[in-house]
Amino acid sequence: WMVHSFPTRRSSDLTGGLVTFTGGSVRLGNNPTSQSTYKLRGGTLDLGGGDVAVGSGNETFEFSGGRLMNVGQFNMPMNQLGGTLAPGGSIGKTIITGAYDQSSGATLEIELDGLAGPGVAGGNDVLQVNQGVTLAGILDVLVNFPAPENAVFQILLANGSGPISGTFQTPDGLELTEGTIFYGTGQGRNPFLITYVGGDGNDVTLTVVPEPASALLLLLSLPAVATRLRRRGLARRPR
Repeated sequence: WMVHSFPTRRSSDLTGGLVTFTGGSVRLGNNPTSQSTYKLRGGTLDLGGGDVAVGSGNETFEFSGGRLMNVGQFNMPMNQLGGTLAPGGSIGKTIITGAYDQSSGATLEIELDGLAGPGVAGGNDVLQVNQGVTLAGILDVLVNFPAPENAVFQILLANGSGPISGTFQTPDGLELTEGTIFYGTGQGRNPFLITYVGGDGNDVTLTVVPEPASALLLLLSLPAVATRLRRRGLARRPR
């Protein structure tokens, strides 16, 4: 288990390419006088399941672009000004121990592989935030299997004491207010209903709902079904 440190007055600026860690953690500072900054403005930073750790000094992680993926635990608040946050390498879980503040130019990417549950193989990506959550950016849902109707996916676990502030939008600009129905990208034929009060009442969940055309056909068939039932009932009444 390796620790990659930025120990004193140092700044690292990633603007392109791919940086991959095969485990371990990235530590920003390791003493009270350290002033370390990691700037992610482009490219891809893949932590391979490792953590972003901080020392006792003045450490910052500036996330304004690029792609941050496969982070196990982010041990500080995350202010995501831009770029894409992708929990896991494929399916995985990222824990932010502080608050999560997502700006309008930032994207949270969530993959759905199956029904095994949040953060496990064959399940779905999940972001866990241990303090406050403020949302204003994009939710990009990648559907890798034909999700069945009524399936529920927990995608953001807000463990702070207050409610989630703000909402997501889709990549094409649809505002995802409470109860909005929208489509992900990929294999899924059915759309999702989003709620910000799912799980224990403070989580973001997606529920698969019938495709609108199917739902419309069902609604249109209800009067005919009711008429047939009434006729059958009348036919069976004793004279």
